[in-house]
Amino acid sequence: MGKRMQSAIAVGALVPACLLLVGAQADDTLPDPYPEDWARRDLSYFGETDEWEKTRSICAAVSDTRAPEGDLPTPEDRTVLEGCSSADLYYGIGMPADPVAARKCAFLEVERNKAEAAHSFATPFEFHDAHGMLAMIYANGKGAGRNLDFAIHAACQMEDAPRAMVGRIEHLDRLRREGPDADAFSTCDDITSGISIGICSDLSARIAEQDRAKELAAWTAEWPASQRDAFADAFASFEAYASVSNELNCFRGTAAAACSIGGVERDIAIFLARLRSVVERQPLPLVDPEVEGDVMRGDWDRPAVMTKAQFDQQMAYRDAEVRRWYAANRKQAIAARRQFEPKLIAFLKLARPDLTSHQVRVLFRDL
Repeated sequence: MGKRMQSAIAVGALVPACLLLVGAQADDTLPDPYPEDWARRDLSYFGETDEWEKTRSICAAVSDTRAPEGDLPTPEDRTVLEGCSSADLYYGIGMPADPVAARKCAFLEVERNKAEAAHSFATPFEFHDAHGMLAMIYANGKGAGRNLDFAIHAACQMEDAPRAMVGRIEHLDRLRREGPDADAFSTCDDITSGISIGICSDLSARIAEQDRAKELAAWTAEWPASQRDAFADAFASFEAYASVSNELNCFRGTAAAACSIGGVERDIAIFLARLRSVVERQPLPLVDPEVEGDVMRGDWDRPAVMTKAQFDQQMAYRDAEVRRWYAANRKQAIAARRQFEPKLIAFLKLARPDLTSHQVRVLFRDL
């Protein structure tokens, strides 16, 4: 899980009580939180309807399907892959991509998640680990031979909103009947809930962060060391500021994580595009108005750069608890902005010594 997803959870915005069972200690009277196969899952909470029956039958038909014995991790694999992340291995996050190792790791994650769920009573989502990763690997034939029966079986073990489960299982069944699509299958293809959007946004942000690091390394490679260091300091400070100032987007909604992550990623993209244009003395890029008004920006857009009058106007119709959250966040965001601006100015004094501190502030005042 990425830093931004953790931040959304930290403000109590992400996981609804109906999807998280918590016990202070193991209690045999509590249900096993690890989900049953979709074919047997109790859906009475959502209302038993014919809507679920087609996909329940699909799952039931492959309930005994198992991966080839040779695909399972060996004792040596268990030692090498202890504590592994199948998502990091599959997508090459922080390491070279290794889909075969990702497949072995995913089988280990299934065991790990079951053991952890039995002690914490927390339902695992498994979008990009364990069964979710196995569904992608066997659907795409990347890291193992393509096996849609087993991909469907793995998807039937996932925890997700019922309509997302239906969409995902029908999607895989179509791939089994018609063959692979041009785009690889992802567990994020059929999501329907704010929680799922947050999980998928978090992975996308982690991949984007790694890709961005490579691009920045190439861009700054020929700079003097002092300029590279000043840029790294300014960029890290901007990321910290953007995280704080987007923290409460979609406050307490299930889409809170997606709103926050989307806002941070947007701000970083605008900041880097503008900074590059300034450094290279190019015309400043225009902000796409569709991006500017993106719903992912949330209802409480940019608390740190609002005027005091604008902020007070927003606060006037909020209840006392919400006002406390936003007043604290505004203070944190303003403090983070005060940390960021001097570092940006220090960097541009090296890269663009013709610009005054005031000009730099004006160029970046809307972020």
